[in-house]
Amino acid sequence: MADEEERPVLLRDHYLPSTYNSPSCLQLPNVTVANYEIKSSIIQMLPSFYGLNNEDPYKHIDEFLEICSTIKMHGFSEDALRMRLFPFSLKEKAKHWLKSLEPNIVTSWTQMQQEFLKKYFPIGRTNQIRKTIISFSQFKGEQFHETWERLKDLLRKCPHHAVPKWQLVQCFYDGLTEPHRQMVDGSCRGTFMLKSENEAWIMFDNLSENSMHHASTSRRTPVPKAPKTESLFEASIPFDVTAKVEALSHKIDQLMAAGFVHTSSSNIFPQHDPCSFCSSTTHHVRDCPSNGQFSDISTKQVNATFSRAGNDPYSNSYNPGWRNHPNFSWRAPGNENFAQQFNGPHHQVYPQSNNQFFQPPYGSCPPHQQ
Repeated sequence: MADEEERPVLLRDHYLPSTYNSPSCLQLPNVTVANYEIKSSIIQMLPSFYGLNNEDPYKHIDEFLEICSTIKMHGFSEDALRMRLFPFSLKEKAKHWLKSLEPNIVTSWTQMQQEFLKKYFPIGRTNQIRKTIISFSQFKGEQFHETWERLKDLLRKCPHHAVPKWQLVQCFYDGLTEPHRQMVDGSCRGTFMLKSENEAWIMFDNLSENSMHHASTSRRTPVPKAPKTESLFEASIPFDVTAKVEALSHKIDQLMAAGFVHTSSSNIFPQHDPCSFCSSTTHHVRDCPSNGQFSDISTKQVNATFSRAGNDPYSNSYNPGWRNHPNFSWRAPGNENFAQQFNGPHHQVYPQSNNQFFQPPYGSCPPHQQ
């Protein structure tokens, strides 16, 4: 013992914490029981308030009092129960705020509410809601019951608005649109100013109930849609596309087998020899665009010659070897080289009347043959 008394005080001893007791701002009311226990199930039932800007402190108090009204503990008064349970409903920032208050400053539940609302419902917020109530007006297109409920929501958010009831009734009436103000006057036969504030309040409640009833019954049910009709581009009967393609391919094969389709070209036309005028294989001599440049006599002579020789490609007597016939060889009398000289693709010899031959002038054939 003597060694402990004589031990010198070290510097570190001055920094060691002493016994810590958490100070409480609450001075709890006395209870008549020495021992009690608050079960965790009761604490879990309590609402939570975190101290955020979007939280409603009045709503939190209402929910807290509602839960406390269902709890009964032997030897506890209502204030004693609320004072002991309220700190458990505060979380995070709100909990830190409660611990920051001076010790034993809160002695009753009423004082607890005042401190809580002073912190989370400041005077500026109160003045803002009060101005909204005084200058209250109906929105465009808003029904009567919607306007009335919106005003009562403002009053619930700020019960300490301090606006007298007669002024609330007058502000609501003045803020209505002209049709709804006439509806109010018609319901009381123009005696609105002769009613008391309570009578006017009850009348607004009744009109709001009627407005809600009419709004619910006047809602039209969705009009049934007409049965869908087939549009211009919709097939009423489904068909097999594959079968159609196969049938079309079969028809093309038949045309190719009959010699009416060239496999090397996408054009479809009957097979025949090159045109005698322009050497083109895409049309017959009768359809040649250069045919009109010659006289009618030459055209009739060529057509007559083809007819006598049976060279009509559309007739059954068509002979592909008509060019080898001795009567249709293109030679000038007395000059065997005359035909060879003008038998090129750009120079053809054409029959003319009186068994004369001539060479068409340059430019008579279509441009793609020159």
